[in-house]
Amino acid sequence: MGKKIVRFLEKHELLIFILIGVAILRIPSLFEPNRYADEDIYLTMGMAIRRGLALYRDIHDNKPPMIYYTAALAGSVMGFRLLLLVWNLINVVIVYKLAGWFLNKKWTVLLATSLFGIFSTIPLLEGNIANGEVFMIMPAAAGTLIFLRKIKVPRRQLRSQAGKEKLWGYLVAGGLFAVGFLYKIPVIFDLIALLIWFIFYEAESWKDLFKRFFDKKVWLLGIGFLLPIVLSLVLYFAQGAGETYVKATLGQNVGYVSSWEGGRAPFYQSGMFQRGVILVTLSLLIFFFRRKMGGKRSLILLWSAFAIFGANLSGRPYPHYLIQVVTPLVILVGLLFESKSVSFYLNSLLVVLVFGGSLFWYKYWYYKSLPYYKDFIEYAAGGETKDKYWKSFGDGVQQNYLVGKLVKIITSPTDHIFVWGTEPAIYFLAERLPVGKYTVSYHILDFGAKEETMTKLKKEMPKVVMTIDSEGADFDELRMFLDEKYVPIDKIGQARVYWRLIKK
Repeated sequence: MGKKIVRFLEKHELLIFILIGVAILRIPSLFEPNRYADEDIYLTMGMAIRRGLALYRDIHDNKPPMIYYTAALAGSVMGFRLLLLVWNLINVVIVYKLAGWFLNKKWTVLLATSLFGIFSTIPLLEGNIANGEVFMIMPAAAGTLIFLRKIKVPRRQLRSQAGKEKLWGYLVAGGLFAVGFLYKIPVIFDLIALLIWFIFYEAESWKDLFKRFFDKKVWLLGIGFLLPIVLSLVLYFAQGAGETYVKATLGQNVGYVSSWEGGRAPFYQSGMFQRGVILVTLSLLIFFFRRKMGGKRSLILLWSAFAIFGANLSGRPYPHYLIQVVTPLVILVGLLFESKSVSFYLNSLLVVLVFGGSLFWYKYWYYKSLPYYKDFIEYAAGGETKDKYWKSFGDGVQQNYLVGKLVKIITSPTDHIFVWGTEPAIYFLAERLPVGKYTVSYHILDFGAKEETMTKLKKEMPKVVMTIDSEGADFDELRMFLDEKYVPIDKIGQARVYWRLIKK
């Protein structure tokens, strides 16, 4: 056993160094305060799950359920980031194996793996934050790896009993894509790219194309993908939340996608239609040159193009959306060093131009990484106080911790509270659930839930209500309700704390 471990370590020595480096880069994320709104929404939803509330029926957000269950398991921002650290290290190993399928040289495999480890981890693309995108790409990469390895099994093996057992791998691959989908919906474009490549790009003739369309591999992959999603539908319909679940994860996301661009122009003038035209054009060009480039190069280009479309699905400039593009692009970089195909270089140039153009067109935000690590090193070395370190993440951090502490003192654990603003951390830090289904004001606005929220507030009459001065949207009914039934008792930062005047 000892010799086997030594041989394994010697064989994968450089991979182990990469994993250690990635883990070190993630250490600062474990010591951050609650400071990121999306994470605090997930953690509040997770707190609700642990207390027996049903997702989408009793507590609401517009994302698929896996991120909330992960947050429920984590129980804290440090636990969330620790799960992400382990998840990402597994992803690095999968990308290492996946790069080995595409690439022929060890140094290009290590280059692709290193680039993935860096860009999926550092703050540049919010890789240090527990967002759905960082979680979804691991099962998608694993599903892709299993599928690509399985399709190389000789047909004579598939006729044997052992070969029949291997067909289960396609179900597993589809199931992994479903896990990714249940973290974040855009991962479906990675699956679509894989299927288009296998059915259309790899077909030798029309007859072969027809056979591939009805191939067991394709259908088992599809069944494996659909089964967990169908089971999730059954679960939420059984809880009385099925319709809301479908609307939240699909229907309301359509509105979310269109809202950034206004959603009023005819479809053919919309950004989604224009991005679709670009995707189809790229796909056709890659298809036309597929014989000259070869199957692996065609696949990585197609995967990159679909991943770029998925990342730009909403046309919003949030950098964590770009995490979806990291896996195929780092492998594409490795192939560029290995390939001598002019067709591959030209098609790669087009894909890179489209990617770069989208960064420019949508004005993607980014976060500086060097100051992030510099601040942590100073804090860890004792050269910076905890208060100063927390302040580097924004003034709202200390405000939310102080408000949360106050609320815990003046309310009981079973009390609900209400915050009008985008500070879901208050709910989590106070260990109190919100009145109604929503954790932030923009959800109340986006889902047209002002009347529903006021009905809940009047019925429950929570002891404490808070408003955040930076909240720009008016809520006149709430203002009148507070003037009549509540009295201001404190102001911490931008948070105004109101106490109920009369008993329920």
